[in-house]
Amino acid sequence: MKSKLITVIIILNFLFLSTFQTFASNDFLNLKGEAAILMDYETGKILYSKNPYKKMYPASTTKIMTALLAYQNLDINKKITLDYDLGFIDGSSMYLLQGESFSVDQYMHAFLIKSCNDIAVLFANAISGSVEEFAKLMNQKANELGAQNTHFTNPNGLHDDNHYTCVYDLALFSKELMKYNYLRNVVKTVSYTLDETAQTPEKRYYRNTNRFLWSTRDIDYKGKTIDIKYDLIDGIKTGYTSKARNCLSSSGEKDKLRLIAVVLKSEGFEIYTDSRKLIDYGFDNFKRFVIQNKNNRIGSKEFKFSKENILNYGIKDDFTLVEKKDFLPSSLKKQIELEKNISYPIKKGDVIGNISYYNNDELITKRSLIALNDVHFLITMDDILAFVMKILKYLFIIIFTLFFICLIIRFINLKRRKKNRKKRKRKKIS
Repeated sequence: MKSKLITVIIILNFLFLSTFQTFASNDFLNLKGEAAILMDYETGKILYSKNPYKKMYPASTTKIMTALLAYQNLDINKKITLDYDLGFIDGSSMYLLQGESFSVDQYMHAFLIKSCNDIAVLFANAISGSVEEFAKLMNQKANELGAQNTHFTNPNGLHDDNHYTCVYDLALFSKELMKYNYLRNVVKTVSYTLDETAQTPEKRYYRNTNRFLWSTRDIDYKGKTIDIKYDLIDGIKTGYTSKARNCLSSSGEKDKLRLIAVVLKSEGFEIYTDSRKLIDYGFDNFKRFVIQNKNNRIGSKEFKFSKENILNYGIKDDFTLVEKKDFLPSSLKKQIELEKNISYPIKKGDVIGNISYYNNDELITKRSLIALNDVHFLITMDDILAFVMKILKYLFIIIFTLFFICLIIRFINLKRRKKNRKKRKRKKIS
């Protein structure tokens, strides 16, 4: 009995240790934030995650979605005059007053740099007529982008128990925002100034809330004391509420590899330590591999009775992978499937099959194969028409020539007859 009890204890201990080791391995970066993710910008591949789909309060990282919708629905150069009283809006603000007028571009800079909650409401009203209707638009856009666990109730991220997202979804929204050069330039702007207005007789000076872009304050990182400022980072948005704690979505680029890092519910400057751990982990361990360039020949197929005699095929867009630096592209297997009945004529760009890439028998991607050149019948309808027209042309020339010869012969014969008649008349007279 005692031996059985000891055996059970050993088994339970083994299971506990295994579970603990598995848990520890999932957070090998030892981040303070409750949830975090590292995503490749181009492919969307997740390189690291911690509680990626857990419901979290996003605070002002909400403004990533608001800025995206504002850019897509408003004219950047258009002026918007605040012709109503916004009322009191908690938190960071532009303190916009009734009667003030700025361009959407100016509002956008203040919004993303200073994180102004009142501008979020201004954008919501300008686009949808109300915060409630704008929240519906936000949720619709989130679904379109593939969000897994997001529900917005306002455009600025002020706390609401029913206003939440997850780091995976925020990475998707950040990835979408960074597609636009205009927004990419705004989120990396360090400082911004707005001139005086009749309502506000002093300039407004704003400095980016993202300390990665400018701060010389210290953080402890890998046993060293370093500045928060990190030249590889070029955006994108911070956030903080008492419930959400410190939040940050970051973007950085090195060696043609752009990464998106999101950390939620960290503490103080640990948000920058966490985010840098993520970004550096990506740059230190991963690399972009170009597996196949677009419009480069992958293979070819012979086509008898065609002018070109051969069809070359490839893929429409570059196929790249982000993998660990020791990855060998040659280890990928590919499977080509051409359509069984490819009919003439074939135009360059036509889809004629697909190609699948496998890594250790796991499907990585499936791409359409396109024709890289035209393929025509050896004799086309145009060729036949051209041949007929050529024949008709020669026939016309021959017929016209014969007709002209006949006219000449007739003219000569008529002249002879006339001459003969004259001779006969002379003989009769004589």
